[in-house]
Amino acid sequence: PSPPPDGVLLIDSSAGRAALAALPVGSRKSEVGSQGTRHSAFDIRHSTFGEERSSPLLAVTHVPPDGGAIGLTVAGHLHIDDVRENGACRVLRGLDPDKAIGGPPCFATVVRDESGLWHFEGNHEIEGVRPAEWTPAFRDAFLRDLGLSTMYDPFGGLAFATAEHVPCVELRHASWGDDTGALAEAIVRWRESGGRVLSMHLPDLRFPPEGPQGVDRVRDACETARRLGCNRVTLHVPGIPACDYAARAPEVLDAYARALAPLAGTDTAIGIENMHMTPGETPDTRGFGYTPDECRAFIDALRALPGLDIGFHLDIGHARNNAPYSSLFPVGTWYEQLGAECNGMHIHQVVQDERGKMLNHKPLLGFFDKLIALSSLILARRDGLLRPVPMFLEVREGKGPESLLALRAGGR
Repeated sequence: PSPPPDGVLLIDSSAGRAALAALPVGSRKSEVGSQGTRHSAFDIRHSTFGEERSSPLLAVTHVPPDGGAIGLTVAGHLHIDDVRENGACRVLRGLDPDKAIGGPPCFATVVRDESGLWHFEGNHEIEGVRPAEWTPAFRDAFLRDLGLSTMYDPFGGLAFATAEHVPCVELRHASWGDDTGALAEAIVRWRESGGRVLSMHLPDLRFPPEGPQGVDRVRDACETARRLGCNRVTLHVPGIPACDYAARAPEVLDAYARALAPLAGTDTAIGIENMHMTPGETPDTRGFGYTPDECRAFIDALRALPGLDIGFHLDIGHARNNAPYSSLFPVGTWYEQLGAECNGMHIHQVVQDERGKMLNHKPLLGFFDKLIALSSLILARRDGLLRPVPMFLEVREGKGPESLLALRAGGR
């Protein structure tokens, strides 16, 4: 390949970054592909097991062309558009559809004028990702599938969903206490307002060494879901160490068969939801169902049970907050490998607190926010990698309605 033009530094490897960082102030070395001068700090973030840490990676300043000095440094990784060091350093949001912040994935072009100075020409975005560019048919289908998890406020959530004509609603089992009759009446009002898909998030099945836990509770929840007329239910992958699953697979499958028996022979769809790494877990001690292959294998095993309509329920927040597997299997890979198996989704934002801890189920107020951006979701639906399925905003602290209204407004 041709070398980069004089005056431009492109850093494309850890070796290149290390070589640049090793340059003393005022040095002029060719090992990094160009001559350069270092000056004030320019921070780039890097990720380690889900935590983003800040460290000085580049230290450069704008130097007018004088025999090959660096005139422009272009970098990515932050997934944002930013200009620093009086224009000498430009950060690009890039082409990663899972992570591009502030807009759709894009590449940028810069041009060099007759005097040798570099100028930013513009971003070239992937077409059709911005809601303003959606076709009417795509927009109608997307908004028709965009719904809300009521989390722990079923009556407030259903009242909002009824008033706002939310087409898809998820209940969390037993969050309504003993008021099942009142809940059924609220569901009727929601159905009359245009409610289309009612889902229920079932309790977990766990498998400590002494044996399965939660079978009766899940079975009771399935009975309730059937009585309430739920179109589908969601159930996590089994709570068992990944290293133990193979040896205990018959026991696990038997427990799921007994727990899900009330739904056998019905048209209630069952979505098996992926889980994620949690603090303190390592690849050797982690739970089961954190990778596409594990989820697919478990779904295939459940499909061998008679009378059950089994599919995959993708939680994109879980897939994103799942280091190191979020790098091995980014959200787009889940769409590619399991999108055709999907029958539902959870959507929420992931944020990092002041201690560096990653937190799930936070408000998602835009299509191109950090850390969850929805470009890959839009592209996967548009291009047929992901079946059109109900998408439930699973947001805690009563912020789900805020997120739904924000996405609706941005999508119109």
